[in-house]
Amino acid sequence: MKKWEMNRRTFLRGLGTTIALPMFEAMIPSVALAATAPMRVAFIYWPNGLPLPNGANDTNPYQAGLNILADVKADFTLLHGLRSNAYSIHGNKSGYDADDHGASQVTLMSAQAPTVNGSQNVGMAMTVDQVIASEVFSNAKFPSLGVNVQTKGLEGVAPQHAPIYSETLYWKGPNSPVKLYDRPLELFNLLFGSTNSTQNNQQQELRLQKKKQLLDFVMDDIKTVRNKLGAADRQRMEEYLTSLEQVEKNIVSIPTAPANQCATPMSPGNITYDMSTYPQRYAAMHDLMIKAFECDLTRVFDFMVGHETMSNSYVQGLQAGTTWHDYSHLGDTSNTYAEENKIVAYHFNKFRELMLKMKAKQEVGGGTMLDNTLLVFHSAFGDGTSHWNGNMHFFLAGKGGGRYKPGQVVKATADVGDLWLTILQDFGVNRSSFGEGKKIISQIKA
Repeated sequence: MKKWEMNRRTFLRGLGTTIALPMFEAMIPSVALAATAPMRVAFIYWPNGLPLPNGANDTNPYQAGLNILADVKADFTLLHGLRSNAYSIHGNKSGYDADDHGASQVTLMSAQAPTVNGSQNVGMAMTVDQVIASEVFSNAKFPSLGVNVQTKGLEGVAPQHAPIYSETLYWKGPNSPVKLYDRPLELFNLLFGSTNSTQNNQQQELRLQKKKQLLDFVMDDIKTVRNKLGAADRQRMEEYLTSLEQVEKNIVSIPTAPANQCATPMSPGNITYDMSTYPQRYAAMHDLMIKAFECDLTRVFDFMVGHETMSNSYVQGLQAGTTWHDYSHLGDTSNTYAEENKIVAYHFNKFRELMLKMKAKQEVGGGTMLDNTLLVFHSAFGDGTSHWNGNMHFFLAGKGGGRYKPGQVVKATADVGDLWLTILQDFGVNRSSFGEGKKIISQIKA
């Protein structure tokens, strides 16, 4: 009697439509996370500078900020003493000294003065965030993402600068500003679609049920074939069936509502856009940034607190109708920074909360999200009262995947472009200079 023979290619092709032999990972929903956590960066910007006690030429670190961040001091480095040469170059152009706030924003992230000919020609160089996004993470679902919590109410935009200069710090190149989201729901829908987490879980449960049904069908079919095999092949088939049964057990054990990091979060809802909802929108944007990092949707995030000269009425105890910008100039006459310090303290506390949230998230391969991320919390001025571009402060939180040494206060005689060049090289971007930046700031590195 002729031995029954099975054409292996036919067998695999016939079952491959339902089980993808010989690999079975497709039968189990994946989180799509890397084996080790990726390195990420977020640039978090607050406007109007700092209320430095000694004003222009103050060479000390901003102690009030350090006090607020005292319980997380081991997780960040304060780099201060930097200046922006590009700001000085741009401000010295004819007429542009009338708009220091505009000049500070258009030069900060590129460390380079733009080519400007009137208020409609936005001849911007590519900013540091977009260099990283385009040269390192161009294959990501979102090479970069960005938000501006408070974009409305642009006060005091001088005619030398188009309004777009105040609305964004981040540029892909001339006439190409990065889109920033100012409504959490719009960003949520971009990241996760319009479905909520309940709908997502129901859909995932249906997919699991279908996969189990397909696996049951395939196993019945294989058992029929097994009866026709010889002893040696039957042993191999038994081993194969055992592996299939384990796959089935894994599918059954998967929870209906998974607690994995990439489960779709609840929608933030349609938060009304006005100053009174600023705290809610601020918190929602922080949470969406963290979720985007968790799901590896992006590794570069731009976060503007608001534009230069922005108004505010959300900090308790402030005189109604007075703007953050106005408070930043009280030191000109009264030499007191009490009100401005309240506003700045509010934002430093928000930064602290963000650090703690990221520090609480353990990641694949060890460490926390904060360990694997570099947060750059900064402004475009040193002293806001005098519009001084010296003694600029950069709070560098996290270890950036082990590349940076937190827990320090470092004073450096350097250009802001030197910091951007340092970060670019740490991300693998091959540059020997960036704008006015020509050297590496080694003191911040591990």
